[in-house]
Order: sequence, then C-alpha cells, then structure tokens
Amino acid sequence: MLINKQGIVDAVVSQEPWEHILVDNFVDSDTFDKLFKISQYLLDLGVHRRGRENIFHLDDLRNCGVSEELLKVYSQVGKNLEDTSIWEAIWNKFSTHRGITSTPMYCKCSVHCTSPGYVDTIHPDSINKSVSITLYVDPEEQNGTTLYESNNRESTSNTVQWRKNRALIFCPGSDTWHSYIPQDSNHRTVFTMFLEFEDQVNFPSEFQTLTFEDNTSSKWISPIK
Repeated sequence: MLINKQGIVDAVVSQEPWEHILVDNFVDSDTFDKLFKISQYLLDLGVHRRGRENIFHLDDLRNCGVSEELLKVYSQVGKNLEDTSIWEAIWNKFSTHRGITSTPMYCKCSVHCTSPGYVDTIHPDSINKSVSITLYVDPEEQNGTTLYESNNRESTSNTVQWRKNRALIFCPGSDTWHSYIPQDSNHRTVFTMFLEFEDQVNFPSEFQTLTFEDNTSSKWISPIK
C-alpha cells in the first residue's frame, strides 16, 4: 500500500476549531517523488497564472502529456483509498462521519494548481463527501489550509502548517469551514482526495474508465467541461 495507514491510526485528533487530523509522510517517498514530478511537469507547462486555480483530473493529466508511469502512480493512490480498511481507519478517528463500509463509494482525486492572487471561498465541502484529504505537494514553503469556526474570515481560526507530503484529513459536515490563500510570491500545488458516495454523484454520466497500456484500468470522474 502506498498510503501511510499507520500514520492515520496514530494521528492525534485536533479540535481547533473542528475535528481534523494531520498525517505526515502520507505516501511513501518514492510515490511522493512521482507526484512531485507531476506538479513540476504542470509548472513547466505554465499552468500557473496569477489569480487563477486550475484543477486536473486523471484524463486531464493524460491530455497534458503526463507520462503513463506517473499516471499509474496517481491512479494507485486513489485505488488505495478505496480500500475499506482505510475508510474505517479514518472514520474511527472522528466522533461523527457519514457512510458505512457497505455504502458504495469511490475516490475522486485531482491536482489543484493555485497561483498568487487567488482567494479561495470559505466552504465546508459538499455533502457528497464522506472524507476529505488534502496532500501538500509543492513548493517547499507555502500557506496551508485555514480552518474557521463559521463562514466568516473574522471567526476563530487555525491555519494548518504547510509541509510537503503532509495530509490534512477530516470528515466534512455543516461546520467544517475552510479555505486557502497562496503566498503572493509562489505557486501552490496540492493533491485532493475525496471519498464520495456513488449514489450522490451529481453527474453519473461523467464516469469514465481510463485504460493503461498494460490493460489495467481506473474509474474516475471528469469535471464538466
């Protein structure tokens, strides 16, 4: 398994301002190096433009020319998160969560490339999600995620410290308000991984199966174009 399951089990739940955990070394070093290469590839393509955020799903990355090797690693991280033992390890950390192991779910992953000048709207995450994971990838220093007590930037808050290969994990609810604002001098790249309910998918027709050269495949959802 590419994911640090023991790190999830050992994580201490923070209550400020709502329940969340931080897992350092969320994926093994070789896997992280490959994810970092995806980030650098996108940076070299010039996707970072001031005041904008671009989101790339698996098919978008293939269309951009990301190599098969890197795509398969990206896909495997998502498949690891579809292991019910991972769901249970995460759910067991929290006092409340949505979903049980018999509920059909899938992992929706995407790469978020955010540029200086972009301001993320405060949001709690959608009801489609049982688990929300944000993995900090690039650069070495950036702003992490700010967690709020309410939908107000003046409310009690806690900013998660940025660290490469650190994952912020929580179970979305009506009060899990958060946002992020990149530093004014640098880009910000994170990998988000959401465990979502299949029966609540807004656009089920958008399910796609991407087949690799060795005939293995991965099911993903693409954004509406």
